[in-house]
Amino acid sequence: MDIWDLLRPGGPTGSMTSRLEDRMVDALRHTPPARAPAALQNDVDELEQRVDRLTLLNAALWELLRDRVKLTEADLVNKVQEIDLRDGRSDGRIRSTPKVCDACGRTISSRHQRCLYCGGHTGSAAGIAAKPRH
Repeated sequence: MDIWDLLRPGGPTGSMTSRLEDRMVDALRHTPPARAPAALQNDVDELEQRVDRLTLLNAALWELLRDRVKLTEADLVNKVQEIDLRDGRSDGRIRSTPKVCDACGRTISSRHQRCLYCGGHTGSAAGIAAKPRH
């Protein structure tokens, strides 16, 4: 496997195009008819441009690391797999792990530093712990 297998349709991360198409079809089902075609096409075009820019940036970063730091494609693939498994799933995506507040037991987003329900702080006595995924 090489670095480009990670980006190709059907590669370890699945087909980016098919995921975008699935999202577009789902959005069409839930979008008022007056907005649907033109607005959704603009959204898809913008997403494709972002993916293209990110692909270019990643290619440049990879070539710099490969050439100057002498990393191998195996090093990169291993790191991608390690990062992918941080959320407990090998699915080609980065997901944040939900947290559970130690004080009230409610699940909250990992983006928040304190519990939205009781005000418990991350890392305090009434801290918030990562919730294991099942």
